[in-house]
Amino acid sequence: METHEITYNFHDQGGVAEARLWIENLAHPRWTVEYYNNMTLSGAPVATEPDPTVFYDWGLGRPHSAMQKDGFSARWRGQRHFHAGFYRFWVFHDDGARLIVDGEVLINQWRDGRAAHDSLLTYMSSGYHDVVIEYYENIGDAEIRFWWE
Repeated sequence: METHEITYNFHDQGGVAEARLWIENLAHPRWTVEYYNNMTLSGAPVATEPDPTVFYDWGLGRPHSAMQKDGFSARWRGQRHFHAGFYRFWVFHDDGARLIVDGEVLINQWRDGRAAHDSLLTYMSSGYHDVVIEYYENIGDAEIRFWWE
């Protein structure tokens, strides 16, 4: 096993600031994201593509050129490897979001509303797990962020 030293410096000069650092195994494949021009993830997606992350703030914009600015949804799928232990999963979303791991809904906040953080602490067995993040945007700002610690 290799050892690496990481230095992370952050300085806030009094404004609203957020800084995060996480380590991800680069052997993970990319996510596959499906975009829908409805809020129910129904019908055929208007676009499907690989995605390196689920960490977006589109503001009043759209996530893809084939998308409308409001009233859309997206689903990210991917297999992720975990070592046995407890993990806290986080989803920051505006509007609705769900986190599904190995077919079990862990976070279910499928509702309109302002931006919110939701988290859950759960035990993960060692190995690859199917992870799905579902998201919809009704109106206004659009953002979705997913990570674990």
